[in-house]
Amino acid sequence: FQAALDNMTHGICMFDDLQRLEVANERFAELAGLPIERLQDKMSARSVLELAFSDGIHPSVIDAILERLANGAPSETTMPISGGRIIDVSFRPAASGGTVVTFEDNTEQRQAEAKVAHMASFDM
Repeated sequence: FQAALDNMTHGICMFDDLQRLEVANERFAELAGLPIERLQDKMSARSVLELAFSDGIHPSVIDAILERLANGAPSETTMPISGGRIIDVSFRPAASGGTVVTFEDNTEQRQAEAKVAHMASFDM
């Protein structure tokens, strides 16, 4: 199971119904800029997010993500972080009552889309 998680292109965190970390993969740690060993089983979601994105995420973004976790409904959001990176975050309820959260770095895609939109607005 862990080998499959660690070979995924998306960062993944699974939280239980009390918003405590059950599983995180290597890609999430990479996106977050920290060693996977820093993520401890049963850490609160707030602790995970504060540790993971300490240098590049506004506290209000953490609060918004925690609110989505508490809601338990499927949803998506975008999280801008340091270095101009853009992370798409997806929330899906788990059968166990927790939430599976996926993180995908879409910085290059968003930059390409912005470039195309800019080019479409100006006549060469």
